[in-house]
Amino acid sequence: NAQKVFLNKSSNVLSARDDVTIFNSDGTILKAEKIVADQELNNAIIENNFLYIPSEEFNDKENFLRLAAKKVERRDMFWEKLDNGVFTACEICFNEKKNKYDPPLIQLRAKKIIHDKKSQDVKYYDAFLDFKGKSIFYLPYFSHASPLVKRKAGFIAPSFQQNLYFGFSAQTPFYYPISDYEDITIKPRFSQNKTPAFFVEH
Repeated sequence: NAQKVFLNKSSNVLSARDDVTIFNSDGTILKAEKIVADQELNNAIIENNFLYIPSEEFNDKENFLRLAAKKVERRDMFWEKLDNGVFTACEICFNEKKNKYDPPLIQLRAKKIIHDKKSQDVKYYDAFLDFKGKSIFYLPYFSHASPLVKRKAGFIAPSFQQNLYFGFSAQTPFYYPISDYEDITIKPRFSQNKTPAFFVEH
């Protein structure tokens, strides 16, 4: 769906602009300002886009993982490069007092993001971890499993907590599938007021 759609039959190039919305067969929803692509959308240039990925964790279709970028280059359906990309699992709330959206509680942003669907991973270059809109950590390189992956070994989303007992604390879980029916999650916790703790979930 879009306000303006153009199709060049001789070159098989499709272009659309203004309020572009694409509903993909995998359940993801793409919203963009402008797109130029082949008719199958396997190869495309997409500007100012937001990708909403359904999250099965909440068992609710209204909850999405969010991936946004200034520009996306897609090749052969399986490879995507995002310029000035942002990824978050947090809900983005509208602040009525400020008349704008607040930054998500936690987000990961990078100058360049590569999403390779064949290798099933997402790679970040010059990445920043933001907490309430402020950068708290920098990584020259970072990667995690593709949001489309059901089960894959690796680090999963960190969790943060602040209270009188722990002070500020962070938990960085590592997930490892043993078989189709078993897995182990290792959860080291680091905090200001207490010694590091180590949890294992089987």
